[in-house]
Amino acid sequence: MVGPARPAASHPDQLETRDMTTMPHLLRTVLISGVLAGCHSITAHAQNGDDSSIVCWGNNQYGQCNIPEGVGGPSNPVLEVKAAGCILGHTAAVLSDGSVVCWGYNGDGECDVPEGIGTLENRVVSVAVGSGFPYGGHTAVLLEDGSVACWGNNDLGQCDVPEGLGTPENPVTGIAASQPNTVALLADGSVACWGDNTFGQCDVPEGIGAPGNPVVAIATAGNQFTTLRGHVAVVLADGSVACWGNNDFGQCDVPEGLGTSKNPVVQIAASEFHTAALLFDGSVACWGGNSFGQCDVPEGIGAPGNRVVSIDAGGNSFIGSAHTFAILEDGSIAFWGTSYYGVSIFPEGVGTPENPIYHLATSDTHVVALTARDCNDNGVDDRIDIFEGTANDCDGNGVPDVCDVGILDGATLEGIPTTGDPLLFETADLAAIDPLADSVTVTVQATGDFDAVNEFLTVRFDDEFLSFAFGAGGLDCIEQVASFEIPRTTWEAAGKDGSRSIEIYASPTVDPAACTGSRVAVSVAYLGIPVDCNDNDIWDGCDIGSGLSTDFDGDGTPDECQPDCDGDGQPDAWAVSTGLVPDCNANGTPDSCDIAAGVSNDVDTNGVPDECKPDCNGNGLPDAYEIATGLEQDCNVNGRPDSCDIDELGEADCDDDGTIDLCAIADGIVPDCNENEIPDSCDIANGVSNDIDADGVPDECQSDCNGNGQPDEWEIANGLVADCNGNVVPDPCDIAAGSEDDCDGDDLIDSCAVSDGVVGDCDSNGIPDSCDIDAGDAEDDNANDVPDSCENARGDFDLDGCVGPADLGFLLALWGTPDPPVGDLDGDGVVRAGDLGILLSNWDCN
Repeated sequence: MVGPARPAASHPDQLETRDMTTMPHLLRTVLISGVLAGCHSITAHAQNGDDSSIVCWGNNQYGQCNIPEGVGGPSNPVLEVKAAGCILGHTAAVLSDGSVVCWGYNGDGECDVPEGIGTLENRVVSVAVGSGFPYGGHTAVLLEDGSVACWGNNDLGQCDVPEGLGTPENPVTGIAASQPNTVALLADGSVACWGDNTFGQCDVPEGIGAPGNPVVAIATAGNQFTTLRGHVAVVLADGSVACWGNNDFGQCDVPEGLGTSKNPVVQIAASEFHTAALLFDGSVACWGGNSFGQCDVPEGIGAPGNRVVSIDAGGNSFIGSAHTFAILEDGSIAFWGTSYYGVSIFPEGVGTPENPIYHLATSDTHVVALTARDCNDNGVDDRIDIFEGTANDCDGNGVPDVCDVGILDGATLEGIPTTGDPLLFETADLAAIDPLADSVTVTVQATGDFDAVNEFLTVRFDDEFLSFAFGAGGLDCIEQVASFEIPRTTWEAAGKDGSRSIEIYASPTVDPAACTGSRVAVSVAYLGIPVDCNDNDIWDGCDIGSGLSTDFDGDGTPDECQPDCDGDGQPDAWAVSTGLVPDCNANGTPDSCDIAAGVSNDVDTNGVPDECKPDCNGNGLPDAYEIATGLEQDCNVNGRPDSCDIDELGEADCDDDGTIDLCAIADGIVPDCNENEIPDSCDIANGVSNDIDADGVPDECQSDCNGNGQPDEWEIANGLVADCNGNVVPDPCDIAAGSEDDCDGDDLIDSCAVSDGVVGDCDSNGIPDSCDIDAGDAEDDNANDVPDSCENARGDFDLDGCVGPADLGFLLALWGTPDPPVGDLDGDGVVRAGDLGILLSNWDCN
């Protein structure tokens, strides 16, 4: 919740605590004081909510509303702010580091902070300012050691701090200032005042601040220029009010019965004309002058359900104005009285639920306001929580970590949703709502034909009617926004069945084509539950924001809380999505982890799961692995097993040996004698080639010298042709090739015919006798195809074809004759017994 209601919010300079160490934190951090008579000052103690949480409006003649750059930033938030002046105005603020800054009119040095004030060794804890016209102003501060410092205009001694005030024995706990006076609240509950005392405003009545009834807050108002010098008002510990000084308008006539134990006064404010009090029940009482309606509290302001949590007052007789401000429990502002310099014209957006006012300080002519949030609903401004260490803000965004989990999600439909095609947003899986959150905000943004009372959107939540959007007062073709609240209890109850949803559709009268770019969007926003996934007592967002944890994927969850199977410090899902690590099987887990966990195999240990590698035969082994290890062949070196090329690419393997025919041929695994790129066995098997001898070699690839289609060897083996010389070449081919002679043309190699006795070769010259005779190399006078020399040599001297008596007679007739022309059969040069023996051995005539 932002800016929760409080029955007794305090306003720093008007309610200064007697003992800041024992007073409730609510009073200790939210006190306001100011000089409210004539030209006056107001102080607001509040923690800065963000860079724009200090706002100022009204008179800016001297730059009193020009907030210096850096004031109010998250690194050094504002703890207290004050405004003073009817014309010569200035503003001062105390920052969280204990320094004080001042801007606006500086004619009397009221904005020249003395050296050494607001250092780490001498921190400022509170500031008060006073100013008037035509006189300048002064600034007073309360230091951490309980002492007081003051600078600026000192015409009436308002900066002459009494001796002994603010010592360790008598420290000051609160301070207030008007143009002519400075007032201090001491730790013992007593009050001190110095400066002008024309109307006895510095004469503290007897008994006020006594030990039995100490003062807990102070306020002062006054102006040196007017005859109305001012007065002092205080709140006592019993909740009553005391007032002294100028009373020309009854501003010190405290109403009877005001401030009882049951309804004590918790805050007081004063102007030159009047005094106002905020009571515990949230109502406001006002007394004194009312010429400008400054005491006419509007009806309903301070009533139950619309309680006031803080007040302030301003008024000056010189310029003729007076007014009262009230901050309501919803952070809005109420104003009554006169609006000099436009003090009642609040800046746009200030005092709204999105930017509630936590405290404000008004001078007579300008207003300084602090917006703040209390998301953890502990009654302390979030920035003060953070600054004082009662809440962590590790990411430095000015929001306590416990509240820094905003859930914002939604859906969009381009066009106009209908009952048949509604915009449907499923919300069941959204994060849980924080118990600190009161509700979920549903926001509908729409552009379309919604400018008539019957042209509207129906919004349903979990199948129940939630609200109508637009219609009466709607716009045509202009984006507009409507928001609705769903109570936390309703939201949680609806999600128990797991089907919580928001459904939106237009009334039938809405024309979908009436507007270009018609669209409807819905979003839900709420406070989620802070998550500490790593259990280090630091909200995850802070771990990330401070650098203690990385969040590579930007999902708000520290990386160490997300799966990181490979231990590289990067969430698996992020590393996979960015391509830093492979996830070939798209299961969201890095491949290396799948392999390490045994989810995937990696037989070749290359870091890639086997299921992601080519495995054409589907046996679970990568193709490359099977090829590399010899389990499969890849003869064409295309990275695929031959068996797959055969099965899937149609590569030929006619012999079904698992090897592509071309590769088997190229590698010499199978022959292709006819070079037709088909293994010989397949040519034979398919009848493309004959293999008459069944030796697995096509006949056309074997020697067939006679070209009859039958291998020579087969013809020889089967006796179809002769091969007398055993050279596996048919004799006719040897003869035809000229490698063997066939002088007689009988298709028999002469040497074979001679050796086989088919023809005579009486002279053993390897040439058939008939060829010798035909060639004239031998005579054959008797034409018996036997060379005559061969016949004489065996004793057939008469060439009658046989050896007989006539031949014997011829031999005997030559007996003893040396070197006869015939008859020397043994070649010893003489016809004698040896020759006779040869003749007789050849005797063949009968």
